[in-house]
Amino acid sequence: MKAEINMERPNLTPSFWRRFTPVWLAGAFGVVVLALQPIPPAVTNIPELASLPPLAQRAALIANPLVLLTLAAVAGAALAPRVGLRSWLAGLPPARLTIGTALWIGFLLAVAMALLDALLAPIIGGSWADLVDQAPAPSLLLGLFYGAITEEIMLRWGGLGVTLYFCMRLAKCMDRTALRVQQAGWAAVVLMSAVFAAGHLPALGAAIDLDAPVLIRTFLFNFLAGIGYGYLSWRHSLESAMIAHASTHAGLAAMGWVLF
Repeated sequence: MKAEINMERPNLTPSFWRRFTPVWLAGAFGVVVLALQPIPPAVTNIPELASLPPLAQRAALIANPLVLLTLAAVAGAALAPRVGLRSWLAGLPPARLTIGTALWIGFLLAVAMALLDALLAPIIGGSWADLVDQAPAPSLLLGLFYGAITEEIMLRWGGLGVTLYFCMRLAKCMDRTALRVQQAGWAAVVLMSAVFAAGHLPALGAAIDLDAPVLIRTFLFNFLAGIGYGYLSWRHSLESAMIAHASTHAGLAAMGWVLF
């Protein structure tokens, strides 16, 4: 505990640029992987973009992710020392390694999703299987690098950092007890999990026609995953969330399951 407190003293906290640059570069690698993927219908279905050369289409594809990544890396670098978020990349290592824990949590999430999918199949009916057959297969590389690295920086470094900051400020204004701070942390994790889940719906909607059961299924599964990744990022480190996210994608791919 003392080691964690000492790391937050100004003379031991890495500079802003030390906290920003490696995180941004890691996220940019995920954006590069995104740029190398086949151009999705979300781009080619827009007449103004469909007429552009392929290189310009790819630039349009990664423009928003690059902006969001940069904003998240800035927010995380600025707020992480104040809200207690940890990251080896940012020079704010956690008190202990949690690689094994992160791998197991990610894999257990994959197993839970596969089991839930099987249980929900009678409720959803054949629509989900038909939609999966019609949709382009998601790339495992995209999940391992853009999903597990870039998305985690956006949501669990920048997004969670901002949400934690405001939730903790609100909790301290109401009651300065440790219980209130814990509740604020969980509130931030849940809020960002909802954002994470909702963020997957437009991309899925651009690929296939959605109905209510598929919307609920997709939101529920990504919300569940977001809780696991958010908890790891909040209580352990950004890298723990990245490892768990990658483990979920690898586990689902090994089982032949699809998660949008």
